[in-house]
Amino acid sequence: MKKNRYVLFILIVVLIGSPFIYNLPSVQERVGWRVAELFARFKYAISPPEQIVFIPEKNNPPATPAVPAVTAPTKIPATSRPAASPVPTATLKPLPQNIQLNGFRHEYQTWNNCGPATLAMALSYWGWDGNQQSIATFTKPNSRDKNVMPNELTVYVEEETQFVAISRLGG
Repeated sequence: MKKNRYVLFILIVVLIGSPFIYNLPSVQERVGWRVAELFARFKYAISPPEQIVFIPEKNNPPATPAVPAVTAPTKIPATSRPAASPVPTATLKPLPQNIQLNGFRHEYQTWNNCGPATLAMALSYWGWDGNQQSIATFTKPNSRDKNVMPNELTVYVEEETQFVAISRLGG
């Protein structure tokens, strides 16, 4: 009987203390993604997402080209054409076999910080002293936010650093 009380006491302490232990940053980094994965599995088991098939013609009508219309050239009489001058040709410098960039500071990515960690390492090349945590605080004010969009990283660079950034789509 006394052993059952001891086990019950330990079980209650573990159940009450688990949320506090789980919220410790070192535990959150190691276990948080597993808990998030478990909750996602439960959510999708109860309410599976509908399948969406992307059809480009249906969902995205073709964009009109931004190129101005070209009119047919007017014919110039052969007698009034100036004599053709030789066109200089550019000699291209051959591309090197490989290039190695030095000066990056490596930073291990913390939980759900792939965008901020990558940006921190890229900015370190130009001498920036910050880290991924300052970027994550700016781009993810909600601690449950798991995604950082490229435009959010661009806004961070523009507003919080002395650098200029351009965000482009499609490589």
